[in-house]
Amino acid sequence: WGGFRNDHSFQKRLAETLKPKTLSSFRIIVGGMYGSSTWREDVEAIGPQIVQRRNCDVPEEKDVEFSDDVAKRMAVDEATNLAASTNIIAAVICGVKDKVDCIAVDVLEKSAKVAKVVPIWTCPDLSEDDEDPARLVKMFECESRTVSALRNATSDDKRFDMVVLDGSTPYVMGQIMNSILNVPRYRVDFLHEFNLFLTWSNKPRTENWQRNFLERYRKDVLHDPITRVEFKIKVGEETMEMGLVSCGDLAIFHNVNILEKKINKRLKREGKVAEIEVINLTGGLFPYNFNYEPKEFLQSDYDSAPGDKQFAEQQPLGREVIFQFELEEEIDIAEMPNWEGITHIVQAALSILKYSATRFDTYTDVGDGCLLLSEFKEGNLVLVWDGRRHIDINLFLFDDEKELADSFASKFILFAENKLKVALRDDFPRGLGRVVNFKSDLEYKGFDSLPERKPYVE
Repeated sequence: WGGFRNDHSFQKRLAETLKPKTLSSFRIIVGGMYGSSTWREDVEAIGPQIVQRRNCDVPEEKDVEFSDDVAKRMAVDEATNLAASTNIIAAVICGVKDKVDCIAVDVLEKSAKVAKVVPIWTCPDLSEDDEDPARLVKMFECESRTVSALRNATSDDKRFDMVVLDGSTPYVMGQIMNSILNVPRYRVDFLHEFNLFLTWSNKPRTENWQRNFLERYRKDVLHDPITRVEFKIKVGEETMEMGLVSCGDLAIFHNVNILEKKINKRLKREGKVAEIEVINLTGGLFPYNFNYEPKEFLQSDYDSAPGDKQFAEQQPLGREVIFQFELEEEIDIAEMPNWEGITHIVQAALSILKYSATRFDTYTDVGDGCLLLSEFKEGNLVLVWDGRRHIDINLFLFDDEKELADSFASKFILFAENKLKVALRDDFPRGLGRVVNFKSDLEYKGFDSLPERKPYVE
C-alpha cells in the first residue's frame, strides 16, 4: 500500500490549486497493508532499488597470456585521461630494447594529451636467475643508470605526470623501480605532485608482481588523496589485469567510472566480445593535521535573525500525531481485532473524548486489512490496519495539547483490551509560516522559564 510514489505529482497539483507563498512537505514511513492489489508495483517503486550491475560469479579463469594488443592499446590510451596535466610528460618502463615491442611508448607518442615520452629500457645484462652471483651488482648498476635517465629527463619545473610499466617489463626491472620510488627524495625530484602510475599483467593468475608494485607505491605515499584501482579486462578466454595508482585526484571515483565505461564502449565498437570491470579500489590514510587549532564559536557568532523571524511569524494551528500500534508479542495473531472490532474501538475512543464524527468511512477492499477515515469538529483521523499485527493512526487535533493525544492513545489501547502497544509515536506541530513549534513552545523565555525539565517525548 505505497501510493506515496505519487506524492510529487499530488504536491504539484496542490501548489497549483492553492498557490501558497511557501510550500514544504515531509514523509513518514509507516506500515503498509498485506494483500494490496498493487503490491508488485509497490515493491518496484518503494525503497532502495537493489540492482545487480556486476558479475559476482567467479569463473575459473585459464592461465593463458593475454594477446589482444588492440585492447591493450585502447586501455592505455583511455587511461591517459586520468592524468591531471593536458601536456603529459610520461616515463615508460619497457623490456629490453630491440627485443620486445613496447606498446605503451607507441600509444603515448600518438596521444594528443602527451607532450613528451621518455622510454626507460630494461638493462640487457640483467638476470632473472636468483642464483646468479653477479645479479645484485648488475641490478645496482642498472638502478644507477635508470636514476640518471630519469634525472636527465626532469627538472625543477618539469616532472613526470605519468609513469607506465609496459606489459613487456620484466619482474627484475619492477624491483629496480620499486627501489627507486622507495626513496622519498626521488619521488619529489622525479614526480609531479599529481601523478598517475599505470601497469598491466598479461597473466594475472601467475604474474601478479605489477599489482604488488602499485600497492607498495601506494603505501610509500600513504596519505590521501591517493587511490589504487584494479581493472579486469576479459576478451574471449583471455584475461588482462590493468592497475593504476592516482595521486591527487579528488574525483577519482567518478573518473574511474567514466574510464570503465569508455573502454567498454570502445571494445564493443571494435566488435569484440569483451568485459571490463573494476575489481578493487583502495585509498590512503586520512592526512592528520598535527597543528590543527580548532576555533570555538559562540552563539553570538551566528546570525539568529532569520530564525528569530521564523519563530515569531509561525502560527501553530494544531498537533498531528502518527501512532504505530502493534499486537503485544505474547498475544497470538488470532486475537487481533478484525476490521469491525477496530472500527468499534476507534468510535469508542472518540466518543469518550466527546468527539462527534461528522464523517466515518471504512474501506475493506484495499487489501487484507482496512482503511478508516473519520472527521470531527476537533480534527480528523486516518487509520490503516495491515491485516496482521500492525495499525497506523494519523491523528490531527486543532488543540495541540499533548495530553489530548496521550488520552486518545491510552483509550484506544484500553478498548483493545490491552492487546496493543504503542510501538512508535511521532508528534508534529501543524500551522502556517513553516511552523516548527507548538503553542506552548512560543511561551519560551529562556531556559529558566521552563516549568519542568523533562524529555518532551518519553
